[in-house]
Amino acid sequence: MSFKYLIALTLVLGLVNATSATSPKKIQLLGRLRDFSNWDSKQKEAHADFNRLNGAEKDIVEKTLGVDGKPVFNSKKIPAVTQVKSKETFDQWYNDEKGVNIASDYSIELTDNGNGIYTYDNPFFFPLDGQGFGNDKNIHNYGFTYEIHTVFTYQKGQTFSFRGDDDLWVFINKQLVIDLGGIHSALEGSVKLDTLKLTPGEDYTLDIFFAERHTHSSNFKIQTSIRLKPSCAPPQIYNSVGNTCDDCPSNQVYLSSLGGCGPKCSAPTIYNQNTFACEECPAPYVYDASSKGGCALCPEGQLYLSTKTCGVCEGPKVYDPITYICDYCPGFYNYDGTCVTQCPQKLQVQAEGTTLCNFPCPRLTQIYQADKDRCRCTCPAPYTLTVLASGHQLCDILQAS
Repeated sequence: MSFKYLIALTLVLGLVNATSATSPKKIQLLGRLRDFSNWDSKQKEAHADFNRLNGAEKDIVEKTLGVDGKPVFNSKKIPAVTQVKSKETFDQWYNDEKGVNIASDYSIELTDNGNGIYTYDNPFFFPLDGQGFGNDKNIHNYGFTYEIHTVFTYQKGQTFSFRGDDDLWVFINKQLVIDLGGIHSALEGSVKLDTLKLTPGEDYTLDIFFAERHTHSSNFKIQTSIRLKPSCAPPQIYNSVGNTCDDCPSNQVYLSSLGGCGPKCSAPTIYNQNTFACEECPAPYVYDASSKGGCALCPEGQLYLSTKTCGVCEGPKVYDPITYICDYCPGFYNYDGTCVTQCPQKLQVQAEGTTLCNFPCPRLTQIYQADKDRCRCTCPAPYTLTVLASGHQLCDILQAS
């Protein structure tokens, strides 16, 4: 074997190894699920397009995606679309609408088994069992839609195929390339990208819109040679080098405000794994670096205060468990460790079996000073003026700040 041949072989093997190293074994695609209540569920949210009719039907949607990146209902189809009640009901399929659908994120993972073909194959695609509006007395939750949006770099020879039920529309470069519309058993469609007049090396969009609308089965299978760009679900981020979804470095956390990795939370905040944000401890917890999770209840004998600290209330202030504030008793209420809401004894009168409060001042413009049992025109310091619902006025030291 010549030296030149060895060099050439080494270069070829190196190129193969480099290509293999950069080809991900798995591709994660983050999509959006929307749960619907079937037409025959008898629920108030029942949707007319789900589990009402049956049969495959092409041309439900137009050939080009709308400006909002969603399929456009084909109102011009003659004869009219039979599987969908109206444009208005169809527009609800792929848009979040309170009271009509319940939306959530959901990821699937395509795997390369070594032949360069990425596959996701699920003959029991029921991601919402027991969720959303429920199963409508069926063994599975059949009424839902699912959409995925991703990007890829076109290379000659690429293909994309799908097999499943029910409706399925695939758009490449915003143009419809697979149409498996209608309520039907599993059907298959495929497209060779070389037929789409794409430019090698250029990036293009790929959009998938799926609907499960019949209580029979749910298949979802993708096979493609396209190296799709992963759409990563938080807290993972996209790694452009490996075309993978990776965790943040050990010294960082995923922050929703950044849409990526950022510094770990600093006191007195903690990391919320549900909102992907640095947040203060929720009431009635206070920050405690030594406790599990970084938050702890106040020690016994202390109260959680609105300042997000622990402490005690000193009389004549009392604790309000709703606002977490130590405050004076309102109005003419007395203090004896708590706020006493009875009328002062010397002002009590009985009327028809009911205890009433008799204010002796002859005019509402006069102010009664309870501790001196006298009527005044103004309140002396440190008393403050309190106006009762009855219109009477009091000089009340418990309102002093």
